[in-house]
Amino acid sequence: MREKKIKLKLKRLYGKERATLKELLSDRAGQKLLPYEIALNGLVDWKELGVPEDIYRKACVIYSNYHHLIKRETPLPALNEKLPDEEVRRVFEVLRSLESGESD
Repeated sequence: MREKKIKLKLKRLYGKERATLKELLSDRAGQKLLPYEIALNGLVDWKELGVPEDIYRKACVIYSNYHHLIKRETPLPALNEKLPDEEVRRVFEVLRSLESGESD
């Protein structure tokens, strides 16, 4: 069975439009971006794809802290946990990359 290609929201950061979960997990950069992709991309059933639990949990924390800034079709579970400062900066970097990519 062929693995499903995911249409990426963070295509500018990944450098491609689509990828499989296996491709996204295959390198460190992809693994670091994946929680943000999950938090922003509500078109994909990430649990069904088998995303690692620690990455999914981090996505839920990101979404819980910034749901008011994230346009997502279906909400993620709410977690009452704060993000470390370096992660907060990363959230805004990711959101800026989305804004600059909307005109593409």
